[in-house]
Amino acid sequence: SDSPTLAAFQPDWDTALDEALNNAPSLVIAREEVKANQLNLRLAENSLLPDLRFAATYDVNSIGTHLDGTDANNAFRNLSSDHFNNSSLALRLNVPIGYRNA
Repeated sequence: SDSPTLAAFQPDWDTALDEALNNAPSLVIAREEVKANQLNLRLAENSLLPDLRFAATYDVNSIGTHLDGTDANNAFRNLSSDHFNNSSLALRLNVPIGYRNA
């Protein structure tokens, strides 16, 4: 009555092979290196495309000799007068010259 119960063991070879292929460290590293190389290839391909960028700036400036008082040389008063403000809009286009298809 102290004897173990014996049962036939049937290994699932397909599952074992799938787990071995999915979890083998060398294969996991190789798959990650392939992904990194694919991203580097996309980066290199994108660097050959034209690049168009839009920029906008608005600068608020003031000129004055002091910060208090009501006279015309008050820097805060000139700040609200909107006389020295600058704004700009720009488009910048970069077109790579080399590495063109024949």
